[in-house]
Amino acid sequence: MQFGGGGTPPVGVLFDGAFDRIGDLLALAVLYGLETKSEARVVSISVNRPDLSASQYCDVVKRYYSPGGFFGAGLPVGAAEGAQQPLPVYAKLFAKTDDKGEPVYKPALARFIDTADPATVMRNALTASQPHNSIVVASGSLTSVARLLGLRGSKLLIEDTVRHLVIADPRNVNDAQRVFAEWPTPIYLCGADIGDAIRYPAASIENDFKGPKANPFADAYRAFGDMPYDAPTAPADAGLFAVRSTANLFKRSDPGIFRISASGALELEPSASGKHRRLIFDETQKDNVVKALTQMASAPPRQGGGRRGARLDAAAPPQEPPKKK
Repeated sequence: MQFGGGGTPPVGVLFDGAFDRIGDLLALAVLYGLETKSEARVVSISVNRPDLSASQYCDVVKRYYSPGGFFGAGLPVGAAEGAQQPLPVYAKLFAKTDDKGEPVYKPALARFIDTADPATVMRNALTASQPHNSIVVASGSLTSVARLLGLRGSKLLIEDTVRHLVIADPRNVNDAQRVFAEWPTPIYLCGADIGDAIRYPAASIENDFKGPKANPFADAYRAFGDMPYDAPTAPADAGLFAVRSTANLFKRSDPGIFRISASGALELEPSASGKHRRLIFDETQKDNVVKALTQMASAPPRQGGGRRGARLDAAAPPQEPPKKK
């Protein structure tokens, strides 16, 4: 894919999350903030647990930043199959009304059929990637990532296009073991300990989100807990590191190979040739990380469109995706 007359576009980020904690929503806001700074592009979003309302929220966020459609904006949001596990917080968000009594956020996804399989969404995004110009960020369950590995030709596609996989606080032992054993490019793990040490300040929600339009992340932050609270940031830290891996915001362990022990614990077996590393909290960089998180999460879409004519309207009608042939 060419960009701006033949150049290489900013790195594309594929984000797969559970969206059952505020950290995943924060990660998405940070990634879109990095996009407004032309440091990255959000090329796919998927929800790795069965919750249509979470997928609807992701679509609202996507249209908030790119209602005109551009690159990954044309891909549907990925949604996991299974018995629905709706989080009440999303119903609360969609019940929010403006001064005229109209819904502030109008989900464009009305039915499960309007979404797509998460693994397929990720593969399609990688298919459009230039060589070594994509990053995968996964939070929570690694089911979608494991299923991506199982799709025909995907391992070679990943090897050709993905710089690294960054995982935040992984769940589901069986899927995690497959990912650790088969993923062909470097893997970094951002544990819950980092997110607990680096908290997103509630003061940022009150002070940094003063634009003329309602902000879906700020409203979600308020809905997820009793204000004021400082939220753990592991998924957002993973996203920040994924894009700014050369910024030395986090220390890294020696290389090794991640394994799941017989007791279900995640272990890093030392190996000089290993492609896996843990991220390590760096107290000296804490303030810099918090500053970056707050700046990126609160960055508004560019005037005139964060992506080619995008309007600051979270309820703008979506662009119709291409019809399947």
